[in-house]
Amino acid sequence: MSRIGKTPLAVPPGVKIDAGNGRLVVTGPKGSVETFFPPELSFALEDGGKTARLGRRDDSKKCTSLHGTFRRLL
Repeated sequence: MSRIGKTPLAVPPGVKIDAGNGRLVVTGPKGSVETFFPPELSFALEDGGKTARLGRRDDSKKCTSLHGTFRRLL
């Protein structure tokens, strides 16, 4: 598994992350950013929304590259 992709991401206070319907929306005190979210990945908020974690569908080359890339983009 990707070392970058499997690392949980701390969500700062006041920031809301929403992933669904092929879109990823990050909203915070300075504004909002929206981008596409590939169906090969899954998104989960843990610890009451304080930690975000990405998962992937399988170990194909496409999924592994998307996994690390979208973790870094978040």
